[in-house]
Amino acid sequence: MANNFRPIPTQESVALSLGSSSPSRSCGVCSDESLQSDPRYVEPLSSGQSISSQLVALGQLEFRKAFLILSYLGRYKLEETISVEFIKQIQSLNMNQFESVVWEELGSKCIPLLDR
Repeated sequence: MANNFRPIPTQESVALSLGSSSPSRSCGVCSDESLQSDPRYVEPLSSGQSISSQLVALGQLEFRKAFLILSYLGRYKLEETISVEFIKQIQSLNMNQFESVVWEELGSKCIPLLDR
């Protein structure tokens, strides 16, 4: 039985294979400057910054539940819209119940019904 294991390339290994002498946040296609001008760009956390408790609680959810909450937020900030207690309360609901509650409490206030 042959071992067909191939390592998954990392950002560092891709940067090095593209001829970069040191790893960077850039993928080799765009520069750090163009990344920073993108409105979706988030500056990496410095040592003095911390992750919000809402984001930590969101990380405890199944991916699809966390994604649904973030989708229903639209352009609103997680920390200004939802509490850790609310996330913990709805965490154990089945997906149908979860979606209904999140829509009523969050989505209906943040995005148009058409985007549901």
